[in-house]
Amino acid sequence: MKRKRIVTVPIIHLELKGIAPGSFTLEMKEFLDDEEIAGTSFAGIPSLAETTATLDIPANGGVANSSPLSVDQNGDGTIDMTLTPKLGEVVLPDFINPEAKISVDQNTKDLLIEGIDESPTTVSKNGNVYTITDTSGNATKLFFQKSFAGKHLTFAKLTAMQYGNEPKISLPSSSFIYLWNPALISQTVAVKKMC
Repeated sequence: MKRKRIVTVPIIHLELKGIAPGSFTLEMKEFLDDEEIAGTSFAGIPSLAETTATLDIPANGGVANSSPLSVDQNGDGTIDMTLTPKLGEVVLPDFINPEAKISVDQNTKDLLIEGIDESPTTVSKNGNVYTITDTSGNATKLFFQKSFAGKHLTFAKLTAMQYGNEPKISLPSSSFIYLWNPALISQTVAVKKMC
């Protein structure tokens, strides 16, 4: 019987602690002999005296396999920002909330909400409220009124939007309206200028 050998890969755990309000830059470089073989930087990260930031680097994987930089800005134990390293690039924090692409899914006969952002997004639904969240934690909420005939969406009206923790914005009554008449097999989407 052969014994299995368990190899533990050492990890370098980096933890930064804030000392005053401001911002910080973290530059990471990996060298082989005297030659730089990999590097990345995180810049313009806002910080407070309570801020902590952590990052793990596998000893045999180097900068290329390091974890994202996780930032807890107010020291409450909740990660407020996650920044993924990009080799040879400077990574800046993302404070922009994702935008929405609104359509109707022909399979589910309900609204299809997709996020538009530089980073991947997820969309969650709670009743008639859709939340689009990007990998930096920025979120956009869409509030709808909807009516169905059986399982078919017959009416949808976007009533309000909310970016992050900002106040909810009520929209004009005709900013986005979807109507579907199953008897006539027709669909109408009305979008008017919101200025």
